Amino acid sequence: MLLPSWLFLTRAHAVAAHGHGLVMTLLAIVWAADVGAFVFGRWLGRTKLAAAVSPGKAGEGMAGGLLLAALAAGTGAGW
Repeated sequence: MLLPSWLFLTRAHAVAAHGHGLVMTLLAIVWAADVGAFVFGRWLGRTKLAAAVSPGKAGEGMAGGLLLAALAAGTGAGW
């Protein structure tokens, strides 16, 4: 999994006109989704998604992750 990811990121960085910005925007979206899911899940998490598979996952965390990822994507697109 690491090799294809690394190949994609190095190719995107080298080929695109603003490759460094593209790569940083992609990473920011992933980080924002992760942080948003954690914070909103801890803060508002009441509705369990799949308790048998992963007991710590909440629907509110998923919504928070999507919200922060959309904000990061919008900010990256505007920048």
